[in-house]
This record gives sequence, structure tokens and C-alpha cells, in this order.
Amino acid sequence: MKKLLTIYFLYILTSLNILAQTPHFRNYTVDDGLPSSHVYRAFQDSKGFMWFCTDKGIARFDGYKFEKFTTKNGLPNNDIWHCAEDSQHRIWFLSYANAFFYFDLKDNKFHVIENPFKELHDTHIWCYVGESKNTIKIILGQRDILLLDVEKKKVSTTTIDYAESYPLVKNNSFFSKKYNNRIEVWHLRAFSEGLQHNILKKQHIIQTNTNIKPEFWDKAISIIFDDDKTIYANNDSICLLKNKKHITRLLKDLSSSPSPQLSLILNVGNINRKLVLTEDDAFVIDENLNRIKNLDFIKNFNVNTIYFDSENNLWLCTKNRGLLMLSSQALKSEIFQEISNKISITALTKDIYDRIWIGDNQGHIYILTKDNKLHLQKFKENKNSPIKKIVLSKNKAIILWNDASMMLFPLSEANTKILTPQMLKLEFNKPTIHQNNSNILIGLNVKSIIFLTENLFLIANSLHISLLKDYFNTFFIDYLKLPILPNSRGVKTNVMYFNKEKHIIFTGTNKGLQKLYLNQQETKFISFNKVLPILSKPISCFDTDNENALWVGTDGYGVYRFYKDKPYEIPELSGMIINHLNFEKESNRLFVSTNEGIFVLNLTKKGDDIIYTIKKISLAQGLPTLEVNCSLVRNKELFVGTSKGLATLPLNAETDISTTRTITALIIKNIKINRQDTTINSQYSLNYRQNNIDIEFVALSFKSDKNITYHYKMLSSNDNSDTSWHAVLDLHKEFSLLSPGKYEFHLKAFDIDGNPSQSLKPIIFIINPPFWETLWFKALIVLFILVLIILYIVIRTKNIKKKEEEKTEINKKFAELELQALQAQMNPHFVFNALSAIQNFILNNNTEEATNFLSKFSRLMRLFLESSRNKYIALSEEKILLEYYIQLEELRFKGKFTSKIEIDSSVSLDTEIPSMLLQPFVENAINHGLVYKENNDGFLHIHFKQEGEKLLCTIEDNGIGRKKAAEIKNKSLKPYKSRSTEITEERLRSLELIENTKIEVFILDKQDTNQTAMGTKVMIVMYL
Repeated sequence: MKKLLTIYFLYILTSLNILAQTPHFRNYTVDDGLPSSHVYRAFQDSKGFMWFCTDKGIARFDGYKFEKFTTKNGLPNNDIWHCAEDSQHRIWFLSYANAFFYFDLKDNKFHVIENPFKELHDTHIWCYVGESKNTIKIILGQRDILLLDVEKKKVSTTTIDYAESYPLVKNNSFFSKKYNNRIEVWHLRAFSEGLQHNILKKQHIIQTNTNIKPEFWDKAISIIFDDDKTIYANNDSICLLKNKKHITRLLKDLSSSPSPQLSLILNVGNINRKLVLTEDDAFVIDENLNRIKNLDFIKNFNVNTIYFDSENNLWLCTKNRGLLMLSSQALKSEIFQEISNKISITALTKDIYDRIWIGDNQGHIYILTKDNKLHLQKFKENKNSPIKKIVLSKNKAIILWNDASMMLFPLSEANTKILTPQMLKLEFNKPTIHQNNSNILIGLNVKSIIFLTENLFLIANSLHISLLKDYFNTFFIDYLKLPILPNSRGVKTNVMYFNKEKHIIFTGTNKGLQKLYLNQQETKFISFNKVLPILSKPISCFDTDNENALWVGTDGYGVYRFYKDKPYEIPELSGMIINHLNFEKESNRLFVSTNEGIFVLNLTKKGDDIIYTIKKISLAQGLPTLEVNCSLVRNKELFVGTSKGLATLPLNAETDISTTRTITALIIKNIKINRQDTTINSQYSLNYRQNNIDIEFVALSFKSDKNITYHYKMLSSNDNSDTSWHAVLDLHKEFSLLSPGKYEFHLKAFDIDGNPSQSLKPIIFIINPPFWETLWFKALIVLFILVLIILYIVIRTKNIKKKEEEKTEINKKFAELELQALQAQMNPHFVFNALSAIQNFILNNNTEEATNFLSKFSRLMRLFLESSRNKYIALSEEKILLEYYIQLEELRFKGKFTSKIEIDSSVSLDTEIPSMLLQPFVENAINHGLVYKENNDGFLHIHFKQEGEKLLCTIEDNGIGRKKAAEIKNKSLKPYKSRSTEITEERLRSLELIENTKIEVFILDKQDTNQTAMGTKVMIVMYL
């Protein structure tokens, strides 16, 4: 049955006629969060949320995002086609499920109650009827009625003859008795359509004594029962019965069709409105059956139902396009379908006959008459260039195209369909004018034309401004009054305005504002681009107000008012690209067209100052796009030329765009304490650990389309409480690490029109302090701290004395270790070997090498002695010491090895390191590794580099390795035992204790793949 009704309804809606104008919809689909693109119905709950029933589940919408519910969330069925809210704020759903379910707005959860009667599982749920607070009657068919105890979740059977009444009350019904054969279909549909009425058990007695003639029922189609009235309809009329009041409307008086035939009447969510569908059109009627809104445009969509929410926004539930939403303001707007939405309107102007001239980006000219009939103008030659400007005088119209073409038309009240252009000719009355300049004047990029008189024009292109005179359609340049004026280099005129009273021409250029004085004696130019920065910005458009002040629109720098040679900027529009300015003198309003919509300035004068309020017209108000090229007002209707066609919006003198004033619901959606969801209450008592609070909220204004501003303040019992309001961008506000005390959270919101939301009661949070923050405990803590301080001072003093004693002892030991290290470095073995080498040189009469060796040996000895006096030496000095030492060893073991010392550029040579630290490791590398190498190809490599706060020294040789060196040493008969390594380790430990100098030493044995020794690598890490 339900599918047949749906198909019939869709057929009705798709057979409607299309009107000339269509509003701009906001479209929500699966991509936006809907469960399905097939939406049956819409419903708004008592909190203000919108619910949508689809064939794939339910969606709840807060204006920002859809919350989706399906069988995954516990629903017994996804195909859900109706819902309504009872008196206990439970939303009941109609579906094909074998269970009954509702959503409780108090606990924010779904509840499912199974149907225990299996024989009724395949029946259709037509309606829920509220009997009492927790008792619901469920209508399954003509005689199948169940009784549901919601609190006990118990289902039982009952019977009642509801054919005599609606909803389920005993009375005599003329309608029911007379047409008994049609009762089931009509009453079941009436139950389903009246679900919200029934769930609240708003009893309604069907009228028995009526003045309706019996033949009315022969063509009866629909019946709707409201709380206090009944609406009957047949093919050609609609009747309303309310108490003893009887209203009948003939359909032909309501419909725009000449011979309308009624198809259906439907509820639309507002008890005072009904949707009337005929075979040719669709419209809304009010509680007195008056037609109030044409909805023919729904013919364009496969619509299931429509719904008006509390803001009077219109929702279309479609079969294949999801949701189409039209705000209450956009519902009053219309888009001209005769002009494609792919065409950009580039020019609008009004003539003395109250007709609107329209130019588009394809070179077309339209004339819109006073009765809103649109006429496309035809030319012998089609021009595809965009219309740049339309300039009208009393008897003439000049059309300017982007390609610099111009046409002149005679202007009369009759010419609305075909305009005959007069060819423009240009002649000169003096031979001294250059022809090139003449061609540029008319043929190249003409920017602006203004009428000075009926036959006198001022024309500007990118390079020049000229005064032209029309003499029998031939234009002459008037040299006597205004010669061709070359602008400053690089300056190009975009727009002009002529002040007839003062004989002043204002020119807007790419480099700012200029003023031209005209009189009989001379012509005088004044440029303002060096006065103030704003006056040097590129100008795109002009208009004047009732004070004859000049309003200036700029290309990227907003709007300013120029009055008495001073600019006043509008800070709200700063940085915007201004496409067009239109001042409506009657209501003292300025319409500013931008790429971000239209801004309306309501102006009031206070002395020389202008006080204004500003409103924005955007997509929410019905614009098809935010890219607005121009605007014009006629008879309190705003015509808007956009990049997606021509739109109209009704104006209201008080509120700019007329709208029904509603109070926006402000909802606290959730409160998290320490990131845990909690039940929403007006007051919370928390312990000191529960001091992280996150409050989620939303203002339910669907017309605003997320353009809602939120402000909060958190008042505290603490002394430093902030009482000012703060803007918040997100839909939540988190407060972290709140100290104990009492807090009050205040919240307010403003919709797109600046209207405040409903008043929200402050939420109180009391964070109780821990017991240790009591006065007696604090006193005890203070006393305890004093004892600890005294104890600490005593212990600290003892530790300092003890540490000083240990430091003194370590210093002594360090001095001894330094001496031992020096002795270890300059051990007798080395001295003996050095002297033997010198003796050998002398005996072999090699006095030169002996002298060289002895000189370097003495130099090295001096360096050793000097460095031993200091704990630290510069890296540069350490390098010299090592070089002298290695050179001696190279002389002594001639040909055995070579060496190289490298210091990275990132390392400073002034870096200080412990003295005589590296020599023992170098000595070991030479004497125990390299001298025993057989091939005389030994190599010693010393490398310094810095890694962050560390200095890394690497001493690497390719000698025989530590293992083989130990074997050789064990075979040696010499009793000498070197302790240089052991003493160096002790010295490093002492440095760390005394100087807090940390040095680490790592020794690695290098081996090849066959585990053969390849030398030794020593890494010394010094922390700077």
C-alpha cells in the first residue's frame, strides 16, 4: 500500500508545470552524511534538531553534520518512512520492522520493543496513538490494534471500532457512515499523515452537521484532521470546518492553471500550512485556505514530501537527490530561468520607464518590463563579447562591449523587443589631432562613458579622457572646453562620475582617485594618490549618496566614502574586491557587490559623519553564487547579476531582506569531564581530580548554513575571574586544569542575521578542593616544611664540608697522578731509546740528523714540561706536541710508518682539553703496533671532529693489533712495565670528580673477514 501511494505521489509532482523563476537550493546528499539519497520525510523535534527518514536509515541534523542511525546502531529496520514526537519527548518511527522503536530525547538513546505476536509481523504499522503518559496504541490495520506499555515494554492486543471516530474516540461521523466502503483507505492514510497529531492524542471530533452539499463527496480525494479543524477536498474545491466556521475555496481561484484538477493535499510540518498539488501546479495555503506561496519549481525534482521547520525553511525530501533545502529568506528569492545559470550577468541599469536593462557575458541585452516580462534584444550581427556597461539618458542608450564596440539606441517606452542601433561616427573639427589618438579613443578598450547632457558625453579609455558631442549621430571632440588630456604615465582610467552642480569630474584609475575641474577659463586636474594610501588604490566603481558624497569601490582594498576631499573607509569591507556599487536613495542604503556576496549598508547621517549598520546577503538568502557582478533595486525588490544568472530578492525597509524572526535554539550537546561523557545537568559537584571540562554545543539555525557566531564566558569564584565574552570558532570549549572553586559557564550565539539565540541557563561547576587544602592542613604543612628546611641546611652544611675535604684530597692525588702521567709519558724507556738513536746518528757520522733529532727532542721536552703545569691546554698546542713527538718516532723508526693529523673545520683550535691526555695512546700505537709491522707500511691517523656538545678524537693505526703486541711483550726479557694507560684512567676519573669533566675512552681491535688483526682504533669522547 505504501509503495503504491509513493509512486502515485511522485507521478503527481513530476507532472507540474515549470514557472519562469526558480530559487536556489542547498543540496544535501550521501556525501554530506545522509544514509541514502531516497528521503521519505523530514521532522523537527522539540529541541530543534531535524530528523530525516530514508530507505537506508535515519539521520539527525544540527546544521553542521548529519548523525546517521542504522541497524548497526540497534535499529530493527533501515527502511523508515515517518516519525513523530510524543508528550514525553520520545520520537516514534514507522517502518516495516517486526518491532516498535523510539528515540528518547532525554537519554539520547534508541529503545526497541519487540512485537510478541508473530501473526502480526507482516502487517503495516500505520500509526502510533498516545493514550497516556506511558501507553501507546499501535494501529496495524482496520481491526489490528496493539496496546504498548512503554515503561514495562509490554505489548498486548486490543480491539476498537475506530471507523466511527478519529483518533479513536466514540462519536457519530457523517463522513464515515456515508462512505463506509472508502473508510479504511482514507482513515489509514489520515492516521499516517496525522501521526504527530495522534501521538499527542489531540482528539478531534469529525463534524456531523455541515453545510457541505452531498455531491461534494462524489469527487472527494483528501481529508486532513488538524487539532481544531478538518480539511476536505475534492477535484475542484477545498473545504475547511472549524467549530461552526465553514470556508470553501474553488481550486480555480487558487491555482494558476485555467482548469485545475486536485491531486492531493499534504501536511508540511506547520499546522497552519498545507501543500496543495494539482495536475499542473503546486502551492501552499494558509489556515484560511489562502494561497501564500507558489512551489511549482518542485516539478524539477522527484519529491516525496516537503517540510517547513520552525524558521520556515523549506525541506524537499526527494527520491534520488537527497535533501533540497531552501532557507526562509531564500524561499523569497527567485532565479530567472529564461537566463541560463551558465550565463554571467555583467551589467544592470534602469531607465526612466522603470525597465531594467540587463547585459551578460555573451553580449546579449535583455529588457525586463515593469510586469517582469523579459525581452531578449536582437541585433543584425551577433556579438559574443561581454557587455561592459549600459549607459542610459532620457532618450538614449549606449551599450559598451568588452571588445570596445559601442552602439547607440534611441530610448522610448515602446522599444522592448528589437532595438535598432544607430552607427557611431567620429569626426574632428581640427586637423591637428593625431589619427592614432583618434583610433585609440573609440576603438581600443573603452572603459567608461557618462552623459553630461543629452548630446554631450565624457568618454575614457585606458589612455585618454575626451569630451564628445553628438551632432546628428556624428561625434565631435570639443577642443575649446576640454582638450584630449594625457594622463600621467602608466595611469589608466577605469570609471568616471560627473558632478553637475560643481562641474567636477571624478576619475577612478588604476593608481587611485583624480578630480577634474571644468570651467570656461581653464581645466584643472588634481590627483589624490599622494594624500592618503587608500586614495592611491586601484578603483573599479563609483556611486553617490543623498549628500552627494562619492562612494568608491576598489580592486582589492574595499570601499570608502569620499566627502569634502576626505576618505572614510569601511573597515568591515577592507581587502575586498568591489565589483559594483548601487546606492538606493529612497531608503538610504548602499549595495556593495563583491565576490563574497552583497553587503548592504544602512546609512544614517549625524552631522558630517555617517553611521551605518551592515548586513550580508549570501547563499543563505538565496543567491545562486557568491560571485556578484552588479545589483539594482526596483519597487522594493533587489535584482542581482551574478556569474550564475539573474536573481531577485524582496527587500524590507527595516531588515534589508525580509524574513520571519525566530529565536535560534541553543543546545548543549554533551559535557565531558576528564574526557568521559556525562549526563547533561545544570550543576555539577566535582572532586579536585575532575578538573578537565569539555562542553559541546550547537545553535540550531538551518537558514544560517553554519554562519553562526558563538561567545562564551567562564565566571570563577577566584579573584582573577575573567568576566568578558570571548568568541569561539569550534563547536566546543575545553577548560583544562581548573583549580578548585565555583565556575559558571555562559554561552550565547548569533545567527546569520545577527539575531541572538535563546537564553541559555548558566551551567555551574563546583570543583571541591582536596582535604589537604584546608587551613589546618596548610598550617601543618608550613610547620613541616620549616623543619625540613632546617634539617636540610644542617645536612647540606655537613655534606659541603665533607665534599670540600674530599675535593682537597682528590686535588692532591690529581697532582700526583699528573706527575705520574708525565713520567709515564716520558718514561725512561723512551728517553733511553731517544738517546740511543742520537748516539747511533753520531757514530755513523750522521751529525745533521743527530742534530735535528736532538733539537726536536729538546723542544718536545720543553712542551711536555710546560703542558704538565696546566690541567688544560688548547687543541692547537696539543696538536704541536703530538706532531713533535710523532716526528721523533718517525726519525727513530725511519721508514716504519707515516702519520696524519686532521682537525675538522667545525672544531675550534682554541678548544681546551686535558693536558697530556692523548700522548700515551699515540705512544702505544707506535711502539706496540706500528714498529712491528713487517712491510714498513704503517700508518697512524689522528682525527678530531665535533658532534654537538662532544669533541671526538680518533687514534687509529694499521699495526699488528693488541693481541700480537701482548704476545711479543710477554716474550721480551726486559723488566720494564708501562703504567701509562692505568695512570691515564685514574686521571680521567679524578677530572670527572673535581672538574665535572666527562671523558670516555673506547678501544677497538680492527679485524678483517678472516679475523686477522688489522690494527687498533682508540676513540676518545670529550664532553665540552
